[in-house]
Amino acid sequence: MQLLALTGQRRSEVFKATWDAINLETATWVIRSARSKNGMEHLVPLSEPALEILQGVPRIKGSPYLFTTTGTSPASGISKAKARLDQLITAANGGKAIPPWQLHDLRRTFVSGCTRLRIPSEVTERAINHVSESFGSVRGVYNVHASEEERRSAMAAWARHVMSITTEIPTNVIAMTR
Repeated sequence: MQLLALTGQRRSEVFKATWDAINLETATWVIRSARSKNGMEHLVPLSEPALEILQGVPRIKGSPYLFTTTGTSPASGISKAKARLDQLITAANGGKAIPPWQLHDLRRTFVSGCTRLRIPSEVTERAINHVSESFGSVRGVYNVHASEEERRSAMAAWARHVMSITTEIPTNVIAMTR
């Protein structure tokens, strides 16, 4: 769930991710064309918090999958995990449930958040492997720049934002704003 929130990638791409697609040294994840919804290979720059999550994922010997319980297939029971997350959110919210939501909403939150952080939409679309809006038609034919460094900066900015609202700040620290 945390990787969904931090990377903005599709649910199936995260839950079916394999270790051979992750390079912890270069902080990258390559979603192969066969695993990507649009059939295009996609490089995901990984932020520091995303790397920390991946470094903490237990590995089942011989399993190619990041998230697995059997070692032979990707994790399943995602709806049960989502239901448990909803319970935890309700408990943390003083017993009040939040409006119904889906895991795909984390992707929408990523895109909306990047817009709020003033990250150009072309960079955000490259970050989530969209080709329809900014890169369709003539513009897509001519603009072939992959924006890797820009996407890396966007992922880092988004991660800082997420961490700023999800990490408890000690009471003796005053948050500075720009």
